[in-house]
Amino acid sequence: MKHQIELTRETALAFLNAHQPMPDTRDDASGWKDVIDEWKLVCEYFHIHRSDAPIPLILRSFGGGDGGGAYRRFGDIVFHSFPEKIEPYFIEALTTNSYSLPARVQAAKASAEMRSENSEFHEVLLSRVEDPNEDDEVRYACATAFAFIGFRGLFDVDKYRERIETVIAKEREENKVYDYVLYFQRPRDIIEAFDGFLLRAKEQGLEFLRAHQPMPDTDDLTINCEDWVREWERVCEHFTNSPCIEALPLFFGSFGGGDGYGVYQTLNGYIEKLDPEEAAPYFVEALNSPSAAVREQVSEFTIEFESSNPEYIETLWQRVEDSNEIPRIRSWCSGALTARGEEGSYDFSQCVDRIKRNIEKLEEYKNDRKSSLRYALKDLQDLLDSVSK
Repeated sequence: MKHQIELTRETALAFLNAHQPMPDTRDDASGWKDVIDEWKLVCEYFHIHRSDAPIPLILRSFGGGDGGGAYRRFGDIVFHSFPEKIEPYFIEALTTNSYSLPARVQAAKASAEMRSENSEFHEVLLSRVEDPNEDDEVRYACATAFAFIGFRGLFDVDKYRERIETVIAKEREENKVYDYVLYFQRPRDIIEAFDGFLLRAKEQGLEFLRAHQPMPDTDDLTINCEDWVREWERVCEHFTNSPCIEALPLFFGSFGGGDGYGVYQTLNGYIEKLDPEEAAPYFVEALNSPSAAVREQVSEFTIEFESSNPEYIETLWQRVEDSNEIPRIRSWCSGALTARGEEGSYDFSQCVDRIKRNIEKLEEYKNDRKSSLRYALKDLQDLLDSVSK
């Protein structure tokens, strides 16, 4: 168990079964460093193999304290898991006596990472906060999770208006102004002053993007970018639910090297909510960016971006015709030109000579399986064929 390469499902399960629960780290976690390090390796293993993660065993492994900060890693598993698969375990942990208090605390904390649309789960979180006999740390964590899920727009906030107001009023009356009341204020704000809440959420999202122009290179294995990428995804979720055009250039400028562990593609959902003609100038700007990372990532979005803006169409042509451009970018842009032409966004019949010239230039890549330019060639040939139909 001392080296990650030795980990298998069997040895990881054996470790968890032998530590039900882990030692109490509230006073001094340093004395348990070795066992905590092993727990982290096990958690990392099940993060990679999360489709088969033994959630009940992991929950029951939690001892008092936060494991020297290690227990936060459980949130990584939750964040990347399908909510409907793990929700039953969280509901059981938060509503029955079959789990220890440390397990319930960690289940409540990790719930903030779940994108749950399950009304039963929302009800469990809210009921835990409403229960005056519940442990304060559990109440705080459940209120935080409830607020985060509300922030993502995953439940009908108006449904909970009266109950949230009642909880806040009781806490103030009893002068128990714990932090969770402040967190719980957030869903109340969604209900009573939705625009005000969105304004604050909007500014927080924009501020994050402004501070990450660009994001770290996620292809650089020496940098741990996961927390930044996770926050980027949360911001993207917010603007997908509450789109505003001013976030678009900041999203484009945030692209560093790599694909954000696959997360950057989720921006398509936000882009689809925008007015194409309003967004087109920002596409033009990004496709002419001096940053290859920005051009490359944005060029992928052009395939589905339906705009007839003449400057945008011309920019796509320029990317295709630039022999110094990255082949992948040229290929994406040629695909976009074909898609826009076939859907009638521009009159490609007026571009026959230009299409033919570019086909001639790309002919050498026809059988080059190592170059993405062969796809650009095919796209342009398809476009030319469409002219004669």
